Amino acid sequence: MTRSPRVAAYCRVSTLDQNADIQVEAIRRAARERGWNLVAEYVDAGVSGGRDRRPALDALLEQVERHQVDVVVVARLDRLGRSLAHVLRLLDLFSRHGVQFVSLADAGLDGTSAVGRMTLQLCAVFAEFERSLLRERTVAGFAAARARGAVSVAPAGNSTCAPRTSSSAGAQPAGGGDHARAAQGHGERSRESAPRAPRCVSGTPPG
Repeated sequence: MTRSPRVAAYCRVSTLDQNADIQVEAIRRAARERGWNLVAEYVDAGVSGGRDRRPALDALLEQVERHQVDVVVVARLDRLGRSLAHVLRLLDLFSRHGVQFVSLADAGLDGTSAVGRMTLQLCAVFAEFERSLLRERTVAGFAAARARGAVSVAPAGNSTCAPRTSSSAGAQPAGGGDHARAAQGHGERSRESAPRAPRCVSGTPPG
């Protein structure tokens, strides 16, 4: 018997007075209609899409790298990010780990269809092109610095990667400031009384 794909939902709102429920419900509805197994919901609340590092997104990417999800779903592509370069890098990461990507509002970005896979493969080609250009610029920069006798080295301990946090942008997680609660549940999901997938809100891991 074919296993239902394990689906992770990613939602984002830019300010704390916005609500991600419309995005979440759209993804839940699509999961029911397509027979997906929605295993987790990741919600970044009050986080700009221009930021590469976001608590819930970081938690989702950990699951992708551990091969614990098969499909990542967003309501709209701009929820994943507003930087084209960053979105391309994420799509390339998904592809390299065998994870399909689906944007519900963007018909051409559905990795579960042949046309969608072709579109995402083209995105991966552009991402590889960008990486190649970056490597070339880096090598050229170091060569020029060596020629001047001024190769700079980043100070020890000065990492560009922010530590993983339990809330976004210093704000309290959604839910009136309470810690995010992960709803456990398995089996068929119905509109009325279905167990919900664990939810990671602003970086609090689903437990």
